[in-house]
Amino acid sequence: MEPRVIYSAFRIVGGTREYFDVVFHQNFVALISLGRLGHRKIPSVYEKQIISLQKQRLRSRYNDEKFIRELCRRGIAKLIPYSDVTGVELKVVEVPNPVKANEYEKVLRVILRLRSGDVVVIHTSTKLKDFVKEIVKSLSSRIGSHRD
Repeated sequence: MEPRVIYSAFRIVGGTREYFDVVFHQNFVALISLGRLGHRKIPSVYEKQIISLQKQRLRSRYNDEKFIRELCRRGIAKLIPYSDVTGVELKVVEVPNPVKANEYEKVLRVILRLRSGDVVVIHTSTKLKDFVKEIVKSLSSRIGSHRD
């Protein structure tokens, strides 16, 4: 199976957004860190350049499972085996807009429920809802359940 990727998904951590590429391999999902916006004392234009460089450096090698496992070992990626995922929930929600204060934007929230009781929450564009549903359905035999 060729990996399927959700590019530039994000998690909201405190007041910052942490950006990830979410790579669905045959036996696991990997959250590959691209960087954060809004957490440093440097202008956001430089933070955006750092994220752009990270994207260029990593994306060409997402089909290489050994490379992703090495990123995990180095702390750049988090690897979640499908056997640890008990359910997936998709939901359209509103989150604070990072550019326009006091405004909200609609995003697709993807919640991975893990066997340990933990949850992994990521957000992406609502335009990707059908794409994400397709990925979840194609993996349904490997994960416990999914709801949308």
